[in-house]
Amino acid sequence: FLHSMQDFFFQNLFGGHEMPGHQSDDDEPVDTQRFYDLLGVQKTADEKQIKKAYLKKARELHPDRHPEEQEKYQNLFQEVQRAHDTLKDPHKRQIYDRMGEKGLRGDRGMDPTSMFGGMFRQSRGPSGPSKSPDIKQTLDVTLEDLFKGSTKKIKIKLMGGGQGSSKCSKCHGEGSVTRIQRMGPVMLQQRHPCTNCQATGYKLKEKSVSIDVHIPCGAKHGEKIVCRGQGHQFPDHTPGDVIVIIRREEHSTFTRRGADLGMTQKLSLRQALCGYQLKINHVSGTVLILKSMPGEIVQPGQLKRVLSWGMPQKGSHVKGHLYIKIEVELPKTDSLNLKTIQKFREILPSDDVKIDTGSNQKKKKKPKKRRKSKSKPQRTNSEDMHGEEEFIDEVEAEDIEGEPEPTPAASRSAYNEDEEQENVQCRQM
Repeated sequence: FLHSMQDFFFQNLFGGHEMPGHQSDDDEPVDTQRFYDLLGVQKTADEKQIKKAYLKKARELHPDRHPEEQEKYQNLFQEVQRAHDTLKDPHKRQIYDRMGEKGLRGDRGMDPTSMFGGMFRQSRGPSGPSKSPDIKQTLDVTLEDLFKGSTKKIKIKLMGGGQGSSKCSKCHGEGSVTRIQRMGPVMLQQRHPCTNCQATGYKLKEKSVSIDVHIPCGAKHGEKIVCRGQGHQFPDHTPGDVIVIIRREEHSTFTRRGADLGMTQKLSLRQALCGYQLKINHVSGTVLILKSMPGEIVQPGQLKRVLSWGMPQKGSHVKGHLYIKIEVELPKTDSLNLKTIQKFREILPSDDVKIDTGSNQKKKKKPKKRRKSKSKPQRTNSEDMHGEEEFIDEVEAEDIEGEPEPTPAASRSAYNEDEEQENVQCRQM
């Protein structure tokens, strides 16, 4: 038994079979050539050659130049951006040449100098450098940017430092500070991350840089675009990311709901009755001409739809629709003379309400107070409706602007009457 256990131990130690329940990824090949191939340069290329190759590739692979395969070229464009961001930075390039993309993600794998690395990896805790903090920034874009897709340049402020950075003067390179707090007779001593150096132990420097952010076609308000490796660059840390949050500006004509666009179009009475021809400046840059059908009469509030003139959708060639709500503006008071109004009366169908003002009806001029009589009860509404006499009162309605204003006294008295009636009913019950 002891001999078999020794064989098992040495087989796992010197490249034999893996221990049960453990899988090693140390034998995975490390690709340190891919970024160079994306830019089309040799590993010995200098910074100028890398920048020149990047600009050429960016022009060739930009998504705006390939509208039919935008999603494919968007991914290629982002890969070329990432390759350029890595190889232009000497520190990132050194990590990539040694450990590939795996090293940039902070995953170093097993230490090849440690013979017991495969056996005791779990007891060591997570390996590889920590990641620097990310930077979040909001980017204001127009509806036209979201429809067509665009590339915006933004400025960010990041904290960083190289390998030769001096130690933090506050924590003296430890990354944490000690705080002593008295609680009665007891003295508590606690360690806290140093806020001066962001717990790195090094003196950090702030610098402003500009980065390109590609906005894909059909992106939405609140969507996040991640620019990997563009964030803070702390010493002995992998670079953080820049997370750009899209914020759509309000459009003067269109509103967006998902993949659909909506707008309100005002028509005059003449256009609603006799036909219209509209010119709509679309967010795509195209001018849309919309004409009425022969004999069409537009109703106020009518909704129309123009197919496939909404927003594009990410990952699909199907576009939304454009919805147009029609508002009909009537002529203003005193804008038409009496002759014109008479012509309208002759042309338009009559829908006036006929009121019988015969001998059995009296025209009410002014309301008069009626005396109460004990012998004669007052006539109710139903009696007025079925009786022989019916009062007719001609009233005038005035024009108001804005929202109607309530009458406080009337509303209070009405509420009081309702409350009194409820109380009476409650007492009767």
